Amino acid sequence: MEARALAIPAAPSARPLISSLDDLAKFDARACEQLFARGESAPLGAISGHPRGRMLAVPGFEAPFVAGVLRRFAESGLNVWEGKSFTAHARANEGRGFNRVRVPWRRRAFPFRTYATDSVIDGKPCLAISYDVPENPGFVRPTYDELRSVGNGIFLGRGMKKRSDKGPKLLVWFALDTNRQDRDPG
Repeated sequence: MEARALAIPAAPSARPLISSLDDLAKFDARACEQLFARGESAPLGAISGHPRGRMLAVPGFEAPFVAGVLRRFAESGLNVWEGKSFTAHARANEGRGFNRVRVPWRRRAFPFRTYATDSVIDGKPCLAISYDVPENPGFVRPTYDELRSVGNGIFLGRGMKKRSDKGPKLLVWFALDTNRQDRDPG
């Protein structure tokens, strides 16, 4: 299936009608950016447990053939990333989490902390995921994600690398579905 610029569906309230990761898999990087701009922040506890994840688009790799290969890879069993896992205590202002990967078996990787803040891109509220924690190696620590809700239990994320000399560099678009929970690999 080719990625192409799609009109973003909207409900009568102007709320996007995204109901699954499959809906988002059709979006290219430009459509992800437009949808993210219309997404809503959610309370820290709105994303918890072990939501299923999917890589959606990689900026700079949008040529139809290349995007199609990446999309098939993301949907296949060859993709090692399964999603993220989140914990936050009631009334906490910060949570913790980790990525779930299969290398070669299921395991936890690259822990992070999460909190509500304003986006480093557009200044609007979002949930942030910071990999700048002592447990991560130096090359992972500049990684920074932002999440917004784009449907009932569906979160769109932009994965970035923070740079001190320039603004953040967008690396990947991904999604998490809290309606489809995986088991904890730990």
